[in-house]
This record gives sequence, structure tokens and C-alpha cells, in this order.
Amino acid sequence: MEGFGNRLDGNVSDSTVVMGESVSVHFHARRGPTLGFGILAPRIRVDHDDEFAAIDASWQASRRGGHPMRLGLRGIRGVGKTAVVGRWLNERAEQLPRTCLQATLGPDAHGRPVDPVAVLEGWLDLLEVPRDGMSRGPAALRDLFRSVTDSKPVVVLLENAQTARQVEMLLPGSHLSVAIVTSAVRLGGLRSRFDVEDIVVEPLTTVESDELLCRVGELDATVEADREPFVRLCGGNPLALRMVAERLAELPPQQWPDLALRLRQPVGRWELMRMDDFSFEDLLDAFYRSLRPDQALVYRRVGLNPGPVLDRGALQALTGVDAGRVDGLLADLRALHVFEREEPGCLWLNDLIQAHAWQKAQEDETAAARERALDSVVEYYTTCAEDAEAAASSRWRTDPAGRYRAFLGAAPGPTERAEVASRMARLGPSIVATAELALETGRFGHAVRIGQGMWTYCLRNALHSEWIRVQGFAVTAAETDGDALTIARARFERGFAHQDRFSSDHDDARLAEADLIAALEICDQVPDPKPEGFRRTRSSVLEAMALLAVRNQQPLRAEQLAVEALRALDGVDHLRGAALLGLHLGHIRTALGRYEDAGAALSAAFDQFGGLVPPDRYNQARALTRQAENAQAAGRLDLALGFLADALSLMLEHGTSYQCAAILLLRGDVRRGLGDDIGSAEDWAEAQARFAQARSPRQSEAADRLTGGRPPEVDGSAGLDQQ
Repeated sequence: MEGFGNRLDGNVSDSTVVMGESVSVHFHARRGPTLGFGILAPRIRVDHDDEFAAIDASWQASRRGGHPMRLGLRGIRGVGKTAVVGRWLNERAEQLPRTCLQATLGPDAHGRPVDPVAVLEGWLDLLEVPRDGMSRGPAALRDLFRSVTDSKPVVVLLENAQTARQVEMLLPGSHLSVAIVTSAVRLGGLRSRFDVEDIVVEPLTTVESDELLCRVGELDATVEADREPFVRLCGGNPLALRMVAERLAELPPQQWPDLALRLRQPVGRWELMRMDDFSFEDLLDAFYRSLRPDQALVYRRVGLNPGPVLDRGALQALTGVDAGRVDGLLADLRALHVFEREEPGCLWLNDLIQAHAWQKAQEDETAAARERALDSVVEYYTTCAEDAEAAASSRWRTDPAGRYRAFLGAAPGPTERAEVASRMARLGPSIVATAELALETGRFGHAVRIGQGMWTYCLRNALHSEWIRVQGFAVTAAETDGDALTIARARFERGFAHQDRFSSDHDDARLAEADLIAALEICDQVPDPKPEGFRRTRSSVLEAMALLAVRNQQPLRAEQLAVEALRALDGVDHLRGAALLGLHLGHIRTALGRYEDAGAALSAAFDQFGGLVPPDRYNQARALTRQAENAQAAGRLDLALGFLADALSLMLEHGTSYQCAAILLLRGDVRRGLGDDIGSAEDWAEAQARFAQARSPRQSEAADRLTGGRPPEVDGSAGLDQQ
């Protein structure tokens, strides 16, 4: 049937195809040397070169070894398995067998796999194999097919295989034959029982996705920021990217934000990913119907995860299974390809798959079951944040769930601190998303707890955008359903975050002042004698206002506020708070040019931090860094260099990559001032690498120094721990 268009998993072919039920056979001897396989490889493609090379390597190895080529490609629907196979078949047409057999193995409209017996019957009939009087049982048909193909090599393409039995029944006989299987899930036993080599077709990277979007939609490559939402929402899926590119090509860039908004909505997303009679949603629905009930449950629950990343603890919380079964669930997720990438200790979910799984959870889960899963996973992420906060800092916090009290008298060791910090770094995006979900669903206490729990992690890594965002959720939650102390703490913490960023582009000075004044007014409205929580909070607010005054180049006002903050702690057993205020007073007195007074205050703060139980080595490193800044301001560069060496030694063990980078940046400046050009370049280069590791924009400061830029004056007030 010349010119008959065949749609195969979103690909369209105009080659000669003879259809029989779910099968097709191509007699290429009738058409000359070109191998056409019913697959139209895309004209515009990006990447999958590694997968193409892997297919080629498998084919070459089979030729050398004298065995049939049996290859499986697996990956999420629409990721490009069929496209890369079609490209390989067309480019290697001259060397491959002339007869090609093809079958799509399901699922059918009811979610069931296609019967391989029906496929065999269709193939044998189309190949005109006489079977009169012969048993038509499965084993007999399989053996007959292998006998026929033993003397007549073929290429077999089995698309969207659902079971290993389907594949086993349809493997050809000759060692010169080629069998390629595509599937959306891992099919157990293919490698061990039938020697089918396994290749995973990965989603496109962000860069590759953007390139494909531009090329397919013929978009202006200079508006990358405008395209970013679409790249993210497509989750590296080439088919989704092509469909969205077609939509973008129809609209002026001014209308793209509206399109992005519609794509974020469950209904709008699938409407925009429908072209004529083909829908991306239908593709994923067919995949979902093919899952076993236990797999479908895990799939739906993953859709309920608040953010893009989860670990085994989150999976256990979502599913409610025993800890011993979690590894099996993780294996199922790997087999289903519902994640975009795997990193040590966590999985990053594919955005499109997660959106579809969320929709299935709304359709196929009861409201009670969804709420139980959400209660559990929200509590899990909240406790992850609180555990990281408790391990990193002994600062005072409200403690409605008693998580911080559990750490009193049992200071975590270096290994435990490293473990909870690493978990926090991995799960940060999902913890932020959990705070937003908690606010939206009336779990106000959890939103406030997450705000407190992310304080030290965000502060020490200078993650200001995430910090301010989550503190915004906490403030709204506290003002909706909190007492006066909870509201004052939330307003203070958001104000401090704005003060620490202090960006004129974000109007941080004004926003910080508004929050801090509001928090102070709440504390001042409480009659004396104030409860301890209000006294501590009032001192913290005054401390933050002092730091803000330093930022605003008002050192005299800053000193007054810091002294008042210290007085507010009279009668409160808060040695750490007093030490922090001494640290700030040292910095303020450096700004006032009182270098000897500053040095004395910083030395006292260093000793106070060392006398805490356990000693606060992180803030001792900060005190030494302040001493170096004070010595640098006083013109004592040799003394500054010694302080920085000691500070770096402590920070490497007890701080973050960001804080180490800040010390290295300063030491490079001091070394340059001493005429040590080689040493300064080494420090700046390492600072740039560590800022990059911390994903900090400050890496550009180090890069500017390395290229001869002039070091700016160091403010040094960012990144301080606080009461």
C-alpha cells in the first residue's frame, strides 16, 4: 500500500508496510536496496548519539562472535527509543538482513499485553509459511518461526514490549538475525535468560532540551530565560518538547508566560500536548494501564511527592511500607523510568511523569488515602529540616514538636552532622515545596517548622532565594494560625534573611526593616516581665537591626542596637547569644575604626564560643575571619594572614564550601596586598571552584580577581550565624 501513513508511538512513516493485526512485514527484495522500517527518523534531532553508538557496538560484537544480535532499549514513553532505532536501521540498511518484521506489543485499549501467539500467526501467514495439519500451540509456532528464520535471517523490531514471555516467543533463529526490543519498563530475565543486551535511553539534558526546542520551533536562541519554564516542564522528553515547540512557534514571546501558566495546570498541560488525534496524556495513560497493581500504587504515590526529588525515607512515608520493602520499591521505580536522573541517595523525578502520576492519584486514590500519604511525607520532610538544623546549630528556636529537645545533651558527631547536612542538600528543593504545600493545605504548623528548620542550611550556604521563599510561607502560616511569639519569630527570621542578602534589586533593605520593626513591635506589646521566648526574640531582632545598620553604613547606630540587644539578655542563660553579639560588636567597631576594641571583642567572642558545650567551632572560625578583616583594615596584613590560616583550618572541618570559599577569597586579597601574586591567584582559583560547588554567584568575584579585576571592599556581614 504505497503512501499509507502509519503512526508508531508518535512517529509517522510513509514507507511500504503490510499490516496484519498488530504486526507488519517488509519485503525489501521487492523494493531494492533501501531498508525502510516503517519508522520515520526525525529530521531534527538532538543527542542520543551515545545510544546509537551502543547499538552499533552490540551489532559489531555479534558479528565478531557469531551470535544473533539481541538488544533492548528502555526508557520513558516519548524519550526517543523508536527514533534512535529508526536512525540506526536506516543508516545500516546495506549491511542488515533484507526481511524485516515488526510488532507493537501493547498495551491494548484495556491495558493488556498483546498475545505473542497472534503476532506469530500473523508473521507466518504473511511470510507464506505452510502450516497445514501442524499444531498451532505456542511452542510449536515459536519453534516453526525459529526454524524458518534459521535459514532466512531477519530483522525483528518489538516495540513497547510488556513481558519477557512476549520477547522470548518472538526471537528469530539465525545467528545473522537482529532483534531489537523497546520497552517503557525493565523486563526481568531478558539479559540472563535470553542474552538481550540492555541500553537505557536517557531524557535529554537541559541544554539539549533547549536546543531541540529552539530548532524544532525555529525560536530565537537569545531568549533562553523565556524558554526555561517549557524546558523544565517537559522533563527532557523529546516528544513533549516537539509538541510544545510547535505551540511556541505559533505565539509571539509576549504570550509565552500565559502558555507556561497553562502548562502548569493539570488540564491545560494535556490539552496543549494534543496534536490532532494524538495525545501525550493517552501515551502515558496506556503506560499506566500496563502496570501491575503494586507498580501502579507506587507510581501514584510518587505523584504526591511535594517536590522533584525523593529518597528512600520519602518513599517509605508516601507508601507506608515497612523499611525492609523500600529497596524493592526503589527497584520498581528504576524499572519504570519515572525519574529524570539518579544521584547518590536520591531520585530526581521526571516533571511530566510526576504530573501524570499526580493526576492518577486524584482519580484512583480515595481522598482519605491521599491525605494519609501527604500527612506522612510532609512530616518526613519537616523532620529532615529540623534534624539538619539541630545538628548544625544550637541557636534558640520554638519547638512545638520537640525535635530540638531531642538533641539536648546529645550533640551529634561529625559523621552524623555530615549525614544530615548531605540529606538536607539533596532534599532541599522538595523541602521548600513541602513548605508551600503545607501552607496551601492548612498544615500551618509544618510550614512554620520548615521555616525554622531551613535557617542554618540556607544561611551558611547563602541560598537566599530559597530561604526568603520558605520564610514567606512561614510568615503567612504563622499569621493565619499562630500565636504572637510564632508570628514574631517568623517575621524576624524573614527580616534577617532579607538583611543577609541585602540586594538593592530586591529592595531587601526596606523589606528587612519592615519585618524587623513588626517583630519588635509584637515583642514590645508583651508586658513585663516578658516570657523568656519574647526576651530572646527581642534580642535577636535588635541584633538583626544592628547588622542592617552596618549594611546601611550606620556603624554608630549599629553599636547602640547591639548593646541594647545584649542588655535584653540580662537574666537569660544564653551564653551563645552573648558570644554572637560580641562577634557583631567586633565587626561594628572595625567599621568605626576602633581596631583595638574590635580585636578585644572578637578575642572574647572566640573564647566564649570555645567554652560552649559542645564548642561552636563554626563561629570560632567566623571570629577568626573577623579578626583577619580587622587586621586588614588596620594595615596589619601579616597578622591577617595568620588569622585566616587558622579560620580556614576550622571551617574546612566544621563549615560549608561557601564559607571556605569566602575565607579563601579574602586570603587571596591579603596575599595580593603582601605582593604574593602566585599565592593570591591560587587562593582565588580555589575560591572560584568552591563557590561554583556551592552554586553561588560569588564565583564571579573570584573570576574577576583572576582576570585582573580590583577586589571590592569587603562588607563581611553576610553568612553569620545568629541567636
